[in-house]
Amino acid sequence: MPICEKRFMYEMTASFTLSPDTPGKPRFDLPHKVQEQHRGFFPQGQPIDEACGQKLAAWARGGTPSPALAPPSSQPEASEPKLFAVAREKARAGREAFEDWRERLTDRQRDGLQPIAAELDRLLDDADARADDRHLQPEDA
Repeated sequence: MPICEKRFMYEMTASFTLSPDTPGKPRFDLPHKVQEQHRGFFPQGQPIDEACGQKLAAWARGGTPSPALAPPSSQPEASEPKLFAVAREKARAGREAFEDWRERLTDRQRDGLQPIAAELDRLLDDADARADDRHLQPEDA
């Protein structure tokens, strides 16, 4: 939820949740609002700076949208399948295990999980539901 005056008179073009572990750098795995045409103005892992604002201002004056993001490579990085496999395993173990593991990743590794983010969310939700079910089960005497 954005922190601003409730009577803020302008619609925001973009908003980000910034994290203390990556100060000033957008993380698209956290809540955010940015249209795909503007995402190139705010590269993940790089601080939001005047250049980002200048690109956005040029766009607002009728300039061209940001260059399209490079299409994903059809060839995954050599480490990608292993990263995905470990991420799935940690997600099946539950949210706490996954978040502990994820915090130790580099920015590049965290970014590399984007293609399977929805799948990881489902696995985490399933793991949390199983944990909740176990807590609701009566104990065997």
